[in-house]
Amino acid sequence: MTAYTNPSDMVSSGLQAYDTTTGAITGRTLTPGAGINITNGSGVAGNPTAAAQASTVSGASNIGITYAAGTFTVCSASGAALSATNPGYITLQSKGSPGLLTTISVTANQTFVDDAGASTIVGNSFQTASVLWADDMPVYLYAVSNDAENAIAFAISRIPHRTTAPAAATFAKVGSAVATTQGSFFALGNPTITDYDANPCLLIGAFRMTKTTAAHDWTVTALNNSDGIGKFHEGTVFTYPWETSGCDTLANGNDSYFLDNGGTAPTHANGGFVYKLSKYGTVDIVFGTTILASGLGAVGACISLPYHSFSAENHGSCVIGTLLNQSIDAGSQLQHYFVNVAERGDTTHSYISFFLTHATTTSLLNTDLVLNNIVRMSCNYFAVTT
Repeated sequence: MTAYTNPSDMVSSGLQAYDTTTGAITGRTLTPGAGINITNGSGVAGNPTAAAQASTVSGASNIGITYAAGTFTVCSASGAALSATNPGYITLQSKGSPGLLTTISVTANQTFVDDAGASTIVGNSFQTASVLWADDMPVYLYAVSNDAENAIAFAISRIPHRTTAPAAATFAKVGSAVATTQGSFFALGNPTITDYDANPCLLIGAFRMTKTTAAHDWTVTALNNSDGIGKFHEGTVFTYPWETSGCDTLANGNDSYFLDNGGTAPTHANGGFVYKLSKYGTVDIVFGTTILASGLGAVGACISLPYHSFSAENHGSCVIGTLLNQSIDAGSQLQHYFVNVAERGDTTHSYISFFLTHATTTSLLNTDLVLNNIVRMSCNYFAVTT
């Protein structure tokens, strides 16, 4: 075996590998794998440096979510803790260089505690009324960059189509329950909100929650295969509960999807109100019921909606009337109406009203809805981001 005793025996510069069998010394260079950049791979000019390669598309890498014992956690994709040796990465729009992407590492888990524990989210209404929301609601997970573009805060919202985080006035965190609109954010952990408000954000996933108290406390629904990073519940049909986003409770104790609107809303059976929300902010709704008692007041009949809309829109239709022979035929008294989506006067909720034609100002009134009338409606509209 040949013995090499000094640098002159080496045949190349840089990192050297010694083979104990042959005695050979071979020059080596660190080379990057997928998603990795190597600086000074030979070590000649200094220590080699490895860093994550900037992604060419926005997204999340090595990020996952868990829920256990009342704690919702953003962790690594395997469920292990994020750390300096097991970082996650978020690639999103750069604040300082609009039009370019920046990749930011995440080296620690971020959490919030729901109503199953010592809640840190309590008091945030997300623009729902002070009543329970017992059915699952889709909730969307965002990554938000800080001003220096070197840290990420994770936050949740009721809507999926924000590209910029809200201002501090509606960006909540533990001890600051200011998430009062559907476009509000609630931050996991305890970040300095002014470092993150109005900065670029990226939708990375979704899960579900219910509201368990009238004081706006929330419980995460057990995760399933429809939840997670890269999941957005676009194919999930959700039920809109009674009396949750501006609906009125009637004096006779019956709940309603109709608004009193200055009169008294008609009473109806809970025939079902379902909706879907796309990650682009389009809301699709289907509603059907039977009127049990007429409304009062010569005011427009209005149905509350699960999300506040941008503005007045005409995007649906409704059939209202009586099936005399229990079938839709020449003997039935059914009237087709156009659906109009608009803001309420307080601009905090949206509602549907009904018109005979697109151009008419003659609307369906509370008193027009009478016993045994059926209501069958479908509609789509755009949810506002504020």
